[in-house]
Amino acid sequence: MSDLSQKFERDGFVVIENVFNDEEIEEMKGAIGKIVDDMNLAEHPKSVFSTYDEDKFVFNIINKKKLWRAEKRVGS
Repeated sequence: MSDLSQKFERDGFVVIENVFNDEEIEEMKGAIGKIVDDMNLAEHPKSVFSTYDEDKFVFNIINKKKLWRAEKRVGS
């Protein structure tokens, strides 16, 4: 297995140096800057990542399961 493959397997990513030359990098930076400058944030509201609802759901399931087990022991 090549060194890059081993690094990818170990780390989940690899850094490959000098894939693009300076001119290509500047061109990409300019294109990305234009996209950002032209973006109307009112049309693209920010997204917020949250696991609160999912965590609450799992918490409720765990608590209900504990209550069910407690009732079963008391009634046994």
